[in-house]
Amino acid sequence: KRPHCIAVDLEMEGKIMLLQQAIAYISRKRTRNLVLFLILLLILSCLYFCFSLMQVGERLEDHIKQSAGTSFALTSKQGATPFALKEAKKVQQLAGVGAMVPQYESPVRILGKEAVTGQQSVERDDLGQEAKQALGAVFTQKTDQHLDFRSGSFQLVQGKHLSDKARGQILIHQELAKKNKLKVGDSLTLSSFQMGETPAKEQIFKIVGIFSGKKQEKFTGMTSDLSENQVYLSYEDATKLLGLGQQEVTQVTFGVKDPEKIDALLKQVKSLDLDWQSLRVVEDRKAFDQMKESSQTLEGLVRIMMIVLLVTGAGALSLLLSLWTRERIHEIGVLLSIGKSKGRIFRQFLLEVVLVSLLAVIPAFLFGRMVSHRFLEQFVGQTGQQQTLDLLNQVPQGLSLGIAYASLLCLILLSLGVTTSMIWRKTPKEILTKMS
Repeated sequence: KRPHCIAVDLEMEGKIMLLQQAIAYISRKRTRNLVLFLILLLILSCLYFCFSLMQVGERLEDHIKQSAGTSFALTSKQGATPFALKEAKKVQQLAGVGAMVPQYESPVRILGKEAVTGQQSVERDDLGQEAKQALGAVFTQKTDQHLDFRSGSFQLVQGKHLSDKARGQILIHQELAKKNKLKVGDSLTLSSFQMGETPAKEQIFKIVGIFSGKKQEKFTGMTSDLSENQVYLSYEDATKLLGLGQQEVTQVTFGVKDPEKIDALLKQVKSLDLDWQSLRVVEDRKAFDQMKESSQTLEGLVRIMMIVLLVTGAGALSLLLSLWTRERIHEIGVLLSIGKSKGRIFRQFLLEVVLVSLLAVIPAFLFGRMVSHRFLEQFVGQTGQQQTLDLLNQVPQGLSLGIAYASLLCLILLSLGVTTSMIWRKTPKEILTKMS
């Protein structure tokens, strides 16, 4: 038992001595090891960057199908002409159709406040004072899924979006809010336009969100044409404020469960017994197509970058380690002459490089993380950009960094093995003779 304990102690002492020698060399040759540190930092940062993007790419395809927002809409051929909601319910029964979002668009009057004014291409003298108080109201559900927001035309800057049951709530443009000194939590009174002898109805709404942006405008001479006068309200409020006698809509949007099957689904929709003389189908797959194209391009770029990185990284590291070992040929000859094995010398060299690489882990993580965000912000378009950045935040960072560091260790082992193989072929006598 005692010889075994002695052997264990000697083995432990040998490991400690190996570590001490590695640390001593790193501390003595600071300039050379600083160069090695910078190269390892660059390689590890790039590897972490590539593996992070690879994981984003793997998740992006599934995420596209779930939340890219591919949809189609049933609308009137005569602009904003209303039609019965029951027509749209026939479409909802088809397999592959997701959530149905009704929408009704109509101008409303703002009371006690002023609408934003601006130049228009159409000037009309037949409009009264009421037309100068007009807001363009969109009565809908889930405004975060509305095309105006998904396309990036409008962006929520304060508050929250409207939910399914957001009765009595409203989203307004920030320019309208600035002009009337309104903020989230304030109230806004709206009324319908008086139609004939029917008195106008009034209703108070609570401001829950403020958005910014500009969308394509259609000018009719009313202030409701301007993007700054656009407001969003719950679809259920349209019946009370506008006095609709039945469930009417100007557009109904349908989600698609599998965006890749939208063409087949649209064929089924067009085969339904609907009033196609007055109705038409408008598809919206812009977000899906853009994100899918981004995903495919991203995967291709990552593959190319990974190949280039491995080849150039291995070449640069091998060249540096080759110069590094050549400068230590005298040290190798001395160690061999006093009985140190080639394996022990190789382990010491490997330990020195590994210790330097460990110093690069945290800086490489921070640098690679920053580059990943910058790259995705520039690479992915406005549509889908936030979703892609959210996926990057959801990727397990420890896994990406662990895979990157394991790859770096393999690269170090391969490069060091190649650069020292020429020396190991020589005998100690040949090395010492070369020294003399």
